[in-house]
Amino acid sequence: MTDLPMDDQPGQRRQKTFNNLLTLKALNQANGRQRMKDWMTWYESLNEQERARVDHHLQARCNEISAQFGKPRRMPKL
Repeated sequence: MTDLPMDDQPGQRRQKTFNNLLTLKALNQANGRQRMKDWMTWYESLNEQERARVDHHLQARCNEISAQFGKPRRMPKL
């Protein structure tokens, strides 16, 4: 036996995979921020009538989604 540390191949692979996931997450967040910025720029360029139409469409979609999940409820204290 030796006193030198053994290479931890599974640990190194896990660390590399974890680092890749963090990189992908950071890229996804940056892309999301850019998409939101682009959308806000587009929304601000609309006139009042177009904005009202977009708001109505968004409200309808939000209502559809909230109907799927029902009324929000508080979680009981443990």
